[in-house]
Amino acid sequence: MESNDTRQAQAKMLTEKQFASLQSRIAALPNELSDMILEKLLEFDHPAKLRLSDFVQPLAFKLNHEARSRYAPQFFATTKFIMSGRELRMWIPDRLTDWHRKAIKHVGVLAVSEGFTTQFKKATEASGLTAGEVVTRRLKLFAKCHSAPKTGAIGKRVWAREGTRPDDNREFEVDMKCCIGYIDVTGNEDFKWSEEVEMTKFCF
Repeated sequence: MESNDTRQAQAKMLTEKQFASLQSRIAALPNELSDMILEKLLEFDHPAKLRLSDFVQPLAFKLNHEARSRYAPQFFATTKFIMSGRELRMWIPDRLTDWHRKAIKHVGVLAVSEGFTTQFKKATEASGLTAGEVVTRRLKLFAKCHSAPKTGAIGKRVWAREGTRPDDNREFEVDMKCCIGYIDVTGNEDFKWSEEVEMTKFCF
């Protein structure tokens, strides 16, 4: 008799104790079989884009150092982490290790609030540029401001805007591409991503 139940199976996250118990039972199996099971357990799918506030470390990273070394580089290199500008300024200097700063390859900064949309409308009306062109200019200025040490004219403007002082300066090497998510105020009001700009350094 066929079942009409179309509900999707739900994955259950094991507690550390449950996972340790599962590991010990798998380890008791013949090597070839245990390797096959572990390989399946460690496989994970992840979205191409991930909101920073929704990030949960994949279970595969918790198994051991070898497993983390194997899966983490691919995960961080192929996932676009999406966040606000404020989250970015906290995340890069205070929440990441040097390894993470170089492993993360794509960051999307959201500029979709009513305030940003109003700014983009005024900028497009004054310049005659499209919303995409305005956003790209802002992104390149953002990259320039945060890629150079905060000295001289640019540094003083950044200090004034962010409330930092010269002795607050911190520089971090990165290897990522940044883009901005915005509302296309000169188009059909759709959400869009700007082109990506490469960054090799973040200076705060």
